[in-house]
Amino acid sequence: TDTISSPLALLTAGITLLVVVHGMRHRPRGGSAGLFFGLLLLVEFGALATFWTRDVIGFFIAFEIVLIPMWVLIHRFGDDHDRAARRAAALRFVLYTAFGSSVMLVGLLALVAHAGTSDMRLILGAGVPRDVQLWIAGLLVLGLAVKVPLVPFHSWLPPAHTIAPTAGSVLLAAVLLKMGTY
Repeated sequence: TDTISSPLALLTAGITLLVVVHGMRHRPRGGSAGLFFGLLLLVEFGALATFWTRDVIGFFIAFEIVLIPMWVLIHRFGDDHDRAARRAAALRFVLYTAFGSSVMLVGLLALVAHAGTSDMRLILGAGVPRDVQLWIAGLLVLGLAVKVPLVPFHSWLPPAHTIAPTAGSVLLAAVLLKMGTY
């Protein structure tokens, strides 16, 4: 890891520890304890892998690993007072982030195709033409603008935060949104 990745990996590990401790005292309804804590650990795994990988394709896969467990946390373990709102928040979360993921994937695949490598250390010196770099950067910015999220792609975030269980909301704010800016 480097000086950017290391603090984010430590933040991820520390926050996950805190949400697990909180979850042990205040586990939300919606499924078994094993499922709940397993989902939290899958989110942690995906986040840590995102910060540790030095491969563009590995980065994308790790980045995407967190989506399914976070969707399940919102959908199954979210606020149990309004089932329809929970389903709507989970659906909005997955649709927006899937759109962002698709755009980001196109940009990353174009980068790998033009650079001839997926190694992040070698891409910088790969000689990708400037006009191609601009298109790739535009795709990556658009995809990540949904995931961070930036206005006007932010409407998935308020329902996800308010409906998600406390542990999911904390991981979303403290870890997942940092992954998009990373």
